[in-house]
Amino acid sequence: MNRYVYAGTVLPERAPCNLPDKLEFSAIADANEEMVECAMHIFANQIICECNSKFPVNDLWTLRNSIAAFAQSILDVAGLSFAIGYTVEIKSVSYNGGALVFPITFPGVAKELKPGEMTELPVSVEILRRPLLVRACADIRSAILIPGDTGFFCYRAIESVGNQLIHDKYIKNKKESFDFFERELKIENRYYNFLKVVGGEARHGKIISISGEERKHSVQISRATIMRIAEWYGGVKANWENSILPEISL
Repeated sequence: MNRYVYAGTVLPERAPCNLPDKLEFSAIADANEEMVECAMHIFANQIICECNSKFPVNDLWTLRNSIAAFAQSILDVAGLSFAIGYTVEIKSVSYNGGALVFPITFPGVAKELKPGEMTELPVSVEILRRPLLVRACADIRSAILIPGDTGFFCYRAIESVGNQLIHDKYIKNKKESFDFFERELKIENRYYNFLKVVGGEARHGKIISISGEERKHSVQISRATIMRIAEWYGGVKANWENSILPEISL
């Protein structure tokens, strides 16, 4: 039997969170949707989740996302009772003599911040001048923090960018936004079709699964769109054709 112990925190820590009972559930362990049995305790805003599997878990990230989604759903219900917005953060896992502390950045999308490194804001002024671009950034935050809804938030971020263009009278309607992105930002329509597939059903209140690779591609596409539109507003003529976007298949 393979044992994995995940540890995390319930935020904000100044809002007490203590669940009296052990929470037992099954969690998806990899892209093939193999299941492992888990038992979770939440006390003093600390989360400990022990998972036991008959097979070695090769994708610790997907299992982490499954555990975080389960814990978040429990705390969303608890938060409803007290009008508190709890947020779950799963920080680390120990397993069979090894351990992993999950980095704070989204793997494969951007460079990891080093301790003491200053946060760069290269396009912040152009974004902050436009409220719908600020909203798009907020959706990227949610896409990173809520794994199961990554596609939904990434697609909604793209819609906010399009609505900003409509507001500023560069285009007339949503349909024109995708032609604008392809013409001006050099991002082909197939990328946005991909976002429709991974996020469309969730936008209509339906349940949809999303893999780790699909999450990464979704964030890459929406992030590139927001950063390029900010540069476009600022008059930057970048060589975007040579920028790396993910290879995707529909």
